[in-house]
Amino acid sequence: FMLSPCYKISLLLLICFPPVSPLKFLCYSPRIATSHVNYLGKLADSLVDAGHEVVILSPIVDSKLSSGSNRARVIEIPTAIDQEFEQGSTNDAQANWNSGETWQALSSWAEMFDVWVDQCNSTITYPGLMDRLRDENFDSAFGESMHWCMAGLLHILGIKKFAVTESIAYKDGMYALSQVPTAASYVPSIMGGSFGDEMTFVQRAFNLFNTLMFTRFNYGPVPKHQKMFERNFPGFPDIVKPEHNVTQGIPNLMETTWAPQHDLLHDPRLSAFVTHCGAGSTTEANYAGVPLLVVPVTFDQIRNAFAVKRNGLGLNLDKSDLGRPEVFQNALREVLDNPKYKQQASLTAAMLNDKPLTAREIFVRNMEFLAKHGPLRQLDHHGRHLNIFLYYLIDVTAAVVIALALIASFVVFIIMKLLRCVRGMLSAKWKKE
Repeated sequence: FMLSPCYKISLLLLICFPPVSPLKFLCYSPRIATSHVNYLGKLADSLVDAGHEVVILSPIVDSKLSSGSNRARVIEIPTAIDQEFEQGSTNDAQANWNSGETWQALSSWAEMFDVWVDQCNSTITYPGLMDRLRDENFDSAFGESMHWCMAGLLHILGIKKFAVTESIAYKDGMYALSQVPTAASYVPSIMGGSFGDEMTFVQRAFNLFNTLMFTRFNYGPVPKHQKMFERNFPGFPDIVKPEHNVTQGIPNLMETTWAPQHDLLHDPRLSAFVTHCGAGSTTEANYAGVPLLVVPVTFDQIRNAFAVKRNGLGLNLDKSDLGRPEVFQNALREVLDNPKYKQQASLTAAMLNDKPLTAREIFVRNMEFLAKHGPLRQLDHHGRHLNIFLYYLIDVTAAVVIALALIASFVVFIIMKLLRCVRGMLSAKWKKE
């Protein structure tokens, strides 16, 4: 019995690449900020590359943004709030830049909150959308925790298998939900002040207040840095991504509205990377082994910046230092001239690139497992139903304290009685003598 060449090739392909049953995922990704859209788009593309189907529900909040995905199917929802978003984001960005601490910008976020509410209402009430999504018969869904509209949307659609992901550092409220251990004594609040994990007494008190108060937050766009660059670095060729034509007449700056950041970071000629320390840019730089000079503005960027400094990957500056050219110049020269930053960045890159499993593999495998076997109720514990007194053993602690107090009182009572008896006996003896 002879097999034809075509049959042999087909059999070999089946052995090497066994057929998989494709799953269908819903990705909820409002177009609010480039980094978040690109992050979710890459996750969606990872699932598509694994042979699955992904539908991105993409409410258009900022019309200048794309879906962030090259391979997933996209459902665009016009929200008609571009002007409202532009005004809110401008005020939000200005407040973020002018505030000394993140929490001081809270009052300006009201406009952005209104934008998000309008976007959510526009999405849920969009004609025919809910029926169309139900007809897709999704196996699972995912999105960021900051997109709180997703919870209501999935509830309406009846999708019980879903995952929550984070494109930034863990927010304060997520620790309680995920049961990941945390402590305000050394974990800075994402809404906290300008300090890292080593805090003074006052900073720890302030951090505790922030951690307890800010269990969720909104995200605003990164402020525009029109006045950031000074003519003080004639020896440093730079590539920047500005919002406006701010480098006209400066010979050592190349201005572009878009730059291939990944390729630039992996160019061996690159000596340092100046960034606001957003999670995406910082992670890419770490994988590329590039030393960093970071100027955080708000939110998780501050915590990221202190992590960069703590791990010896670079230096961090306060945003107010941008108005002091000598401070910025000295910091940049330190990162460029001191070899310890490049050495530590290279070591970190080697560790990241040698991980047993990549983040992409972990995400795809877990999403497949969730879609097939979720919701994973066997992982739920009874603690989620306990009130605060039972959960933190306040009743048990109180009972132990009361019991110890009673025992101590009884011991004191016995000692006092014994002392009285002894004193009485001594008094009687003295009287006889």
